[in-house]
Amino acid sequence: MLRIVGLGLSISLFIASLGFKTLILSKGDSSFLPGWVCLLLGFEYLAWFANPLFMFGIVFLLLKRFSLALAASALSAILATTTFFIREAEYNEAGHTASVVGYGAGFYLWLSSISVLLLTSPLATLVTRKRLTTPPKDLIRRSKFQKSSQLFLRPHNEPLPVAMRVSNPDRSSLAIQG
Repeated sequence: MLRIVGLGLSISLFIASLGFKTLILSKGDSSFLPGWVCLLLGFEYLAWFANPLFMFGIVFLLLKRFSLALAASALSAILATTTFFIREAEYNEAGHTASVVGYGAGFYLWLSSISVLLLTSPLATLVTRKRLTTPPKDLIRRSKFQKSSQLFLRPHNEPLPVAMRVSNPDRSSLAIQG
C-alpha cells in the first residue's frame, strides 16, 4: 500500500511540475522555461539526466526491486540537485542567455517528486521485510498450544501420567488424577 501511495504521489508531482516555470531569469521571459520544455530540450544540462533515472526508479519500484529503485532514485536526486549550479540559461529561441536568479514552482515540484520516490524506496523495503518476518497468526496459535501442552511434560521430555474420569455420578463431572 505504501509503495502504491508513494508511486502515485511521486508521479503526480512530476506531472504537475511540467506545467510550471522551472527557472527564474534576470532578464527575458521566464515563462519560456516551463517544465515540459525543460524535459524535452534540457538534455544539454547534467540535471536533465535525473529524469531517465527517475523513470527507472518508478519501474523498479513497480517491479518490487527496492534496492535498484533506491539506487536509481538516489542518483536521480544527486543529478537533480546539480540544477543549483546552473548560472545561466537560454531565455529565447535565439539562444540569448540570462543569469538564473531563482527557481520556480516547477523546479520544486520536480525535486519533490524525486524526493518522494527516494523516500518510498527504503520505506517500502522495510514494510515488506517486516511483513515477511512476522509469523502468520495460525503459527502463533500453534506455538501457544505447544506451550500449554508442555505443562504435562516432565524434565527430559517424559510425559506426565494423567488419568481422567468423565461423568461419574459419585464425583464431579471431570477429575484429573496424577
